[in-house]
Amino acid sequence: ELLEGKASENLIAAALKVFASEGKSDAAEALFDFLPFAAEETLRSECESALRSLFLTSSVSGTLFEKKLADSNPYKRAVAAEILVRKGTPNQISLAKSLLEDPSSLVRTRLVIAYLEQKDRIALPAALKLLASDSKDISSLIESSLTSLAGEWAIQGPKNDDSVSRNINQAAWAGWWKSINEQDLLALLREATAPAVLISESDKIFKENNFELTKKHMNTRAFKSNLALQGFLLNRSIFDINLAKLIEPEINTIKLQLQSNQITPALVRLITLVRPSNAIETILAYIPSCHDENIQELLGECLALYLVDQNIITPSLVAASTSGIEETRTFAGRVLAQSSNAEAQKICATLLSDPSTRVRFEIARELIKNQNKAAIPVLIELMTKVSGEKADAIDQFLRAIAKDKSPESKSDSKADAAAWNIWWQKEGSQLTLVPGTKNQEILKNFLVVESFNQEKKSGRVLLVNPAGKILWEIANLSNPTDATLLPNNKILITEQGANRVTERDTKGNISWEKSASNPFLCQRLSNGNTFIASRNKIIETNRAGNEIFSFNYPNETILAACKTRTNEYALLTYNGAFLKLDAKGNEVSKSRIPFPTNFGINGGAITQNDRVLVSIPTVNKIMEFDFNGQSTWESTITMPGIPTKLSNGNVVAPSLNGSKIVEIQTDGKIIYESAPNSYRSIKVGKAP
Repeated sequence: ELLEGKASENLIAAALKVFASEGKSDAAEALFDFLPFAAEETLRSECESALRSLFLTSSVSGTLFEKKLADSNPYKRAVAAEILVRKGTPNQISLAKSLLEDPSSLVRTRLVIAYLEQKDRIALPAALKLLASDSKDISSLIESSLTSLAGEWAIQGPKNDDSVSRNINQAAWAGWWKSINEQDLLALLREATAPAVLISESDKIFKENNFELTKKHMNTRAFKSNLALQGFLLNRSIFDINLAKLIEPEINTIKLQLQSNQITPALVRLITLVRPSNAIETILAYIPSCHDENIQELLGECLALYLVDQNIITPSLVAASTSGIEETRTFAGRVLAQSSNAEAQKICATLLSDPSTRVRFEIARELIKNQNKAAIPVLIELMTKVSGEKADAIDQFLRAIAKDKSPESKSDSKADAAAWNIWWQKEGSQLTLVPGTKNQEILKNFLVVESFNQEKKSGRVLLVNPAGKILWEIANLSNPTDATLLPNNKILITEQGANRVTERDTKGNISWEKSASNPFLCQRLSNGNTFIASRNKIIETNRAGNEIFSFNYPNETILAACKTRTNEYALLTYNGAFLKLDAKGNEVSKSRIPFPTNFGINGGAITQNDRVLVSIPTVNKIMEFDFNGQSTWESTITMPGIPTKLSNGNVVAPSLNGSKIVEIQTDGKIIYESAPNSYRSIKVGKAP
């Protein structure tokens, strides 16, 4: 059974993991030899994952991957090239470019997608050629990558699978690329930039920490008429707790006004793709006005690629690292932290002693991401100096590094900092930070929950790519209502019909299980515990299955719930009651969300910034409200299902009775809409 039966794939997959973990000199060669014989999608995926791991951790693998670019087997060439582009050095990335003209469409397709994800324009000519491919799978994959890149400026061509439609799409995308003007892109960025003199003036006032003076400044005509200056106010309030409290009553009004002056991810992606010669200075000037942390991240990745292209530290970045505006210093330091250049690292070391907690926090985190463990003590010390939300972010960040050696969570920043200091003193000298991609893994696939499949007579959880191809599925589930992909590549699944929450691998094998009455939602917490919500009860359970928190709410039906970063429990009812509880179940705060209950709510979610999302299919809307009940965002979607808020601020949801998947930007625009699917999803997330 283990060798030839249904369990044989599990045995081989386990062997592949062992190969990767041992990191022997001949392991990568053996995995490459196995690649063409991996008949199942799961095994191919596991083998490729093992090769990526070896590439990052083995000192001898790089040369082998370069040699495989000339291998006679196209699958080996494709995998080697893709890994080099996504995780290699600039020289290795350049070596792979020759395969954009490879005779194999498999090689060209995978390489084009990898280059497009890295925002490298070198792939555009090959991408445009592949759009006219006779293979629907290939043309769909390329179009999906281009659409993700272009965002709101994507081409909406014919969807038919015929040569005429493919040629029209190819011509339309070729025209799209030809029409992009780099200076027009930068002009949009400048329109959202506050003048430096006004930034400097506001900075001085904010630093006074004077309520009346700041309020007076906010009421001036110059401030009220300049949306970019209001963006600077929101940017500063991300770390300035006193300023955040001051503007709290008006923050939703300001954010709504700023939607008309909002820079979108698509604009940043296109600037990164085109690489205008004068973009560095334009981006640095814009940064103080940028209140969107996701956009800041994308702009940082953009300038990091400039450093790679130019192979020097530009004077403008050096000057920005000593700017009097802390947001500019922070951003410059984050970019420089991604460079191995000695001058860049010296500047970052200086910034770790900056008087601004924001500067120290961001630079330390970026240095650690780039394998500089010397910044870890700085980050630990900051746990007692930043807000509870940021302290929790530090805790989660460190847990991803320490893994099973993480200290037990104390739910108190001072106690947590002390525990992490003990960990550092014990483990720091032997700690090795594993290299990874400079960019976060791109969440391009969709994790779909289907409560009941008519053909299979059961529910399932499946991973689907943007072209609609099912990559894997876990079947024979009893009315699943929620699923989360965990860092260990296992899936946490809520089975309402079986009254349980299970942790499974992609084959469906159960490694952990907890019984619960009528559960509909689950959440794996940073301390390893699991939060579970039923319609009249919420619990937190540890790994052993012991309930460490339980709260009954029999009078109303729970629509959504979560445990927050501040270690409070939040729940939202179908009648709009929004409660927050402490660890003993005492009510900390309560409000009423005035969503239109008479129209019928299909699903909801509570986000980590005290916002709630609700889907109202009868009026074709997804709406967002803050804790005070103010409407902060909405988007029109045909018959939406349960919404999910992503880390970048986007929202994904099923639509059209679950037959489609949509992804919506923060400005309310749909950036992805699938073709009608054979399955009926009730909830959707995203995964690598």
